[in-house]
Amino acid sequence: MSRIFWRRAAIVLALLTGAVFSFGCGPGMMWHMLKGEELMKAEHPLSLPEGKREVTVAVSVTSQYGVPAGADLELSNKIGSQLKALSEVNKDTRVVVVDQSKVNAFKANNPDRWNIGNPGDFATQLGADYWLDVNVDSLKLMDRDFGGEICRGSATLRVAVYEAGKAEPKYSYPFTHQAQLKPSDPMQIGLYRDQYLGQLASQIAFKHVKYKADQKRAAEK
Repeated sequence: MSRIFWRRAAIVLALLTGAVFSFGCGPGMMWHMLKGEELMKAEHPLSLPEGKREVTVAVSVTSQYGVPAGADLELSNKIGSQLKALSEVNKDTRVVVVDQSKVNAFKANNPDRWNIGNPGDFATQLGADYWLDVNVDSLKLMDRDFGGEICRGSATLRVAVYEAGKAEPKYSYPFTHQAQLKPSDPMQIGLYRDQYLGQLASQIAFKHVKYKADQKRAAEK
């Protein structure tokens, strides 16, 4: 290539570098500006089944004693919604979520089968590729260290993902979470509960579908 080409390229690079550092940004920010924000790989991805163009997931949440009533149903709905939304926004593999009423009815109408059965078989029966099974061991919305006068969510969960027709989980992991401490009005506990369950649902969804760093940071606020 000609010297003129390389001279012009050097000038453009110098101008870009000057512009970046004039705003107090380092080389990392320059890379971000040039490359854009890339998608982050999910730690436990819901792989696309062979011959299919979408992934169908059934979400089940079970709560232990002491967890606020109804939190399991709310969380399962929110996890399903977040899986769908993230896959659509980030143009990842399309996720289809089994209607939550069907999952709830399956659990309620088959209590014996539910207690001794296998989620991999449940997925097959409901036409899902995966069964996302979440157990909520503890869930608190108030911080007792501050006399129970400040809302601060915390949770301990166990999560497993089963492929349809398989007895052993494809993924299995514990998950603990605690929200950032910030003043909240205990009188608005209902609103805070909805927000925190949404935050939990997002964090679980990030484990299974691609996401962007900004999306994860926003979910923590």
